[in-house]
Amino acid sequence: MKSFNCFLFDCDGVLLDSNGMKNNAFAYALRDFPMENVQPFLTFQKSNFGLSRFKAFDIFFKEFMGVKVDDNIFEKVLLDFSSYCSLNYSSQDITQGCIDLLKLLNKLNISCYVVSGSEQTELQKVLKENGLSQYFKGVYGSPLSKIELILNILEIEKQNISNFIFIGDAKADYISAKFHEIKFIYLSQYSADKVYMNKLCELENIESISNLSELKDVFLNEI
Repeated sequence: MKSFNCFLFDCDGVLLDSNGMKNNAFAYALRDFPMENVQPFLTFQKSNFGLSRFKAFDIFFKEFMGVKVDDNIFEKVLLDFSSYCSLNYSSQDITQGCIDLLKLLNKLNISCYVVSGSEQTELQKVLKENGLSQYFKGVYGSPLSKIELILNILEIEKQNISNFIFIGDAKADYISAKFHEIKFIYLSQYSADKVYMNKLCELENIESISNLSELKDVFLNEI
């Protein structure tokens, strides 16, 4: 663990216990559409958590509704999703061990970034409100993809990729880390799709932890 000096964190399910809230936000935003289309999408979304809302809703209309959606309808869905998050995001619990780990990493002058599928302005506001933003060198979200966000961070840090580690809870996190050949650790306690992720970890030999307290303990034992 000593070799890592730049930590990347997903937000939902890693820093905040907010995956359930995000699932409810999708259901709320699509409440006026046929349930026979919405329910399969919600199942898909749980198994593909980490996609930005922009990408997820695009998939809903193209693949689950089979239509080219009007821009006004698409904007309304995005607005309803954002409104739901605005009302509920700041009340989501900070995950176990999160603050202690971030304090330790900051004390050791290790760079920390948030790489999330959440809309960036909304994400920055929430993390500022709950006091977490102070621990991060940068808080980044959609509409850029996680692959693009990590590329930007690599350009900022100008370090060897072996120095980076990404802690996430979903397939999109793993895919983004793998694309850049960055070490990935799966955090399981708050994951939206534990069954799929457990199978993926077994198949790909991915290291996993239950919560951030475990990562802090491992880190302390090796410094």
